[in-house]
Amino acid sequence: MTDKQLEYEEWVARLLAKNVEMATYECPDCRETIYTQIPDSGQYDSMCVCPFCNELHFKVVESDGTVRIS
Repeated sequence: MTDKQLEYEEWVARLLAKNVEMATYECPDCRETIYTQIPDSGQYDSMCVCPFCNELHFKVVESDGTVRIS
């Protein structure tokens, strides 16, 4: 496991322990499951790097938990 993967796993564990709402989606490149925080309202978007394969992708997360990637 790389340092980036370990940091990611720790981040996910901290948020889940605090009962933060999370959504999951598949990395468009390696198909690993990635967790992302759900916004309280509206949506947010960002460029992301997969913690597993390091590939860049764009994601949009809606407050209902819907995740769109490209």
